[in-house]
Amino acid sequence: LSFALGAVSTNPEIISMRWILFLDFDGVLHGDRHREFAKLGLLEQYLEKMPKLEIVISSTWRELYPLDELKAFFQNTIRERIIGITPILEFGFNCGGRQIEIETFLFEADLNEQNAFWIALDDLRHLFKSDCPYLILVDSESGFTDNNGLTLLDWYEQSCSDSVDVPVGATEGYSAHLSHSP
Repeated sequence: LSFALGAVSTNPEIISMRWILFLDFDGVLHGDRHREFAKLGLLEQYLEKMPKLEIVISSTWRELYPLDELKAFFQNTIRERIIGITPILEFGFNCGGRQIEIETFLFEADLNEQNAFWIALDDLRHLFKSDCPYLILVDSESGFTDNNGLTLLDWYEQSCSDSVDVPVGATEGYSAHLSHSP
């Protein structure tokens, strides 16, 4: 399923698409052999090229720090695009657990394939269902790389070109699904 956060539009008769990045920290913003947040600057360079992209923290850091403290790690222009954290579920570390946390967040925010696209940056494949096409798997040794950034940017540009504003009640015949996988 392709989901995103609730529709935002000045016209209540139009559903506007949203783009959501679910972001892990350990193994992504810093590789196993790097100082904390060593890769944050590189990620932020790519995020600046994706102005519609909103961010939800899916990292276990959300269990230790309140959202305001998590936002403080980011530069101001990115900080204001961080819209929340995924719920902490008992089985979050089980196979597919992080994806279930993401899908729970989307469900609770009334986001679905009609009003959102989502993608996750994570270094732990087993936390996602084996058939999840919305995962950009990051090598935990190196952390986020230009190759990951280009994949993210390609997903964003492709999903932006695939999206259309859809009149409420007229979703049949419209295709807002992501046809391109990272």
